[in-house]
Amino acid sequence: HYQDVISDVYEDSDYHDFKDVSKTLLLDTLVMWNENDETYLKQRKTNKYDFGTRFDVNVFLKDISLNLLPMRFRTEENMRELAKLADLYNISYDKMQTYLPRVAQTDSDNFNLEELRKLCMYAKQDYHKIGEDEYDVPCVTYLMALQNGKEATYNDKKIIYYLSNYYNLNVPVINVLLAYELRNKDNRLIEKDIYPIASDLHRNDIKTSKDAIEFLKNYTRKSPNSVDKLPSYDTSNNKTISNDEEDEILKLMGKR
Repeated sequence: HYQDVISDVYEDSDYHDFKDVSKTLLLDTLVMWNENDETYLKQRKTNKYDFGTRFDVNVFLKDISLNLLPMRFRTEENMRELAKLADLYNISYDKMQTYLPRVAQTDSDNFNLEELRKLCMYAKQDYHKIGEDEYDVPCVTYLMALQNGKEATYNDKKIIYYLSNYYNLNVPVINVLLAYELRNKDNRLIEKDIYPIASDLHRNDIKTSKDAIEFLKNYTRKSPNSVDKLPSYDTSNNKTISNDEEDEILKLMGKR
């Protein structure tokens, strides 16, 4: 129960501005304690997590024992990341459960999110055909459909992770952006091209596939490496000068 309580409490390791109000608990007060006082401990929490993800953490945790995933690991941050990774990389409830012993070791106080990310990114995907306009599906599944079933590369999966975690785009918007880039960039996903567009989608608060399609329909952006085209001049009337005359002019200009 203690682990259950502290999982909902923000933990700050810097206490210099805090007043110490701790005190010793007198255990004599527990003399009259009986099992009826513990009924609240047996009440299972429901709908605790609501992240708006396809992967329902509440359903996932329903059959997960505390031995497999202790309460100290069931923080909102950990469960949110778990759900997002499942959405991005098409991780089922059963497959996610097999990852828990490697990321939630009982002899550790840390939930290994980095290891969980690697496991999800390297997970082998089964391909099933979907329509290009079916945007509310896991990103890896959608990308494989755009590639006629070809497995997504590690770099592609990394781009998907960045779009979700660093540009705060949800799954349908990411899928629209993937389709847009492949269509307009000769079937390539180029990081320097896709991230500025992702930034614009985030800045304009694009949350749905419909809004993303509309936003990208007339989207134009100058490449950061592009240069303005120089004006064209008519040189037909330019005077021809000799090398000596050129030297004289350069001397006057201080170039010689």
